[in-house]
This record gives sequence, structure tokens and C-alpha cells, in this order.
Amino acid sequence: MFGKTLLKLFFTIVFLATSLSYGQSLSAVDAKVKTYPTIRFNTVEQLAEMIDQDFDTNLEKVRAIYSWITNNVAYSYDARSTMSISYRSEKERIEKLRQYQERTATITLKTKKAVCHGYSMLFKELCDQLGIPCKIVRGFGKSFLSDIASEFESNHAWNIVTIDDEDYLVDSTWGAGYMNGNRFVREVTDVYFLTPPEIFVRNHYPQDSRDSLLNEIIGKEDFLNRPLVYEAGLTDYRLNKPTSGTLERKETHSFEIESEVPISRIRMYYNGGWLDVGELTVSNNKYSFQVSLPNKVDHELLIYIDSEAIFGFKVKS
Repeated sequence: MFGKTLLKLFFTIVFLATSLSYGQSLSAVDAKVKTYPTIRFNTVEQLAEMIDQDFDTNLEKVRAIYSWITNNVAYSYDARSTMSISYRSEKERIEKLRQYQERTATITLKTKKAVCHGYSMLFKELCDQLGIPCKIVRGFGKSFLSDIASEFESNHAWNIVTIDDEDYLVDSTWGAGYMNGNRFVREVTDVYFLTPPEIFVRNHYPQDSRDSLLNEIIGKEDFLNRPLVYEAGLTDYRLNKPTSGTLERKETHSFEIESEVPISRIRMYYNGGWLDVGELTVSNNKYSFQVSLPNKVDHELLIYIDSEAIFGFKVKS
């Protein structure tokens, strides 16, 4: 059984040495779960029972839940729904919310289509069936350049799951893939599985700041004003400068990117074209360069490392 020390060591390996894969135990979980889609589940209980039979530790069971959901449920705008309940007591409210969760989780399981609340409710319902503490967190998912310096508005849902008395963050929606227009592209990633809070908060902010699981809480305004961090930039790179996601035209801005992974090329994309950064200074895994923005420039500036978009900024006059 994984203890707290081994669990934390596991995530140190995953996030600080990305060339290493998950340990054999969790790889075996993924391989086993990939045989599940050949079986038709009519109830959440059936899936939970199979997971309970196949795996021993709560870590393995949580991984099995994440693996099944991300490999089987597709994001679909057609699965959007609204919830309206009436109640006369707190007991009745809790019961109706429970019924709504069960119904939404079952629909998600059967149709294999959902938006974020369907993903998070199925994740929680499976945890509930397995006796694993879990909650649904609602908040702001920062995924577009237009989100920089915007108003805070809840637009996303994810989970907090408790394993060996430690709380961890999970986003099975973003872990499953992304939308390209109206088409869902499945691209399963481990980035959003038990993600360290300091990484998760780069593009997630909960309604209740305590659900960030951070020792030092970041304010909503600070979160919104920061640069956009694309998925490829979450684990390998850290942007030390600039701290603001909004850049002024006609000014020179200092950039510093910290990376344990050697960087061979940094490019900027704006005005519909590419431009390599100028002189690049490297010291103690920190890559520094200057960006001078001309008067006539797009409202957006993207920083690419190799072929991946890493950081995004708004540009204003």
C-alpha cells in the first residue's frame, strides 16, 4: 500500500523528471482499465464493483476512475443541462442534490458524453461507491487569452479526492482532451491527475479559495491578471517574468523562463507571423530575453518553445 511518503515521492518523480513514466503499479492500472470499454455498464455501481475487485489501494482505484473516464467520456456541448431544485429544508436540499448527482453520473456513464459537471459528478459518484472521500469543486478554468484580466465567473468543475488523509486535485475533463471548434479531440494526459496545487492554480481557481489547497492563497484578481499558461507549459516551464498577462505596446519587456529541461529555441507569434527571440541569456536553468513590441502589433502575443505554445499575453496600447 502506498504511504504518504511514497505517494509524494511518486509525484516528485512525475513532475520533476517527466522523462520517467508512471510506476509499474499505475501503468498496470491503466492497462487493466483499457479492457473495460468492451463491457457495457448500465449502472455506476457495476463499474465501481469492477474497480473494487481489480484493485487494492485507494490510489489505484482513483487512478482507475480517472483512466476510465478520460478514455471513455467525450466532451459534448449537447450534454449541457441546467439544474433547478426547490426544497423546504436543508435535508431535502441535500437529498435532491444527491439524486441529481446520481442521475447525471448515470447519464454520463451510459452516453459517454458530458460537460465538466458530468465528468466531475461521475468521478465523485464512483468515489462515493468505493468509500473514497471526494468533493466537487466549482470555479474558473483559465483557458483562453480573453480570460486574462477578465471578470471572475464560475465556468468549470473539477474534484478534490482524499487518499491516505491527503487531499489532491483532479480534473478529468481537461485530462480527457480538448475541443477543436465543436469537435472533441481525445488526448488523455496525466497533467491533471493529482496535480500539485502550485501547478493546478496556474489555470484553475475555485469559488472557495481554500479549495486551491495552497498554503499561501493567491487572490482571484492576481490569478486573473497573470499570463495564460498552456498545458505544455504547466510542468516543464515556469515563467518568472513578466508576472502580468497584459503587455503595453511600444515598450520593451523582460522575460525569464525557468526550466529543468534544456530549451533549444524560443519563438514569439504575433501579427500572424513568427519571430525568434533576440539575445538569449542562460544562467542556472533560467532563460532571459527582451521583447520589444512595436506600435502596430496584434492584441495577442504567444511564446512558443520548440513547437508548443507555452505562455500567452494580451497586448494593449
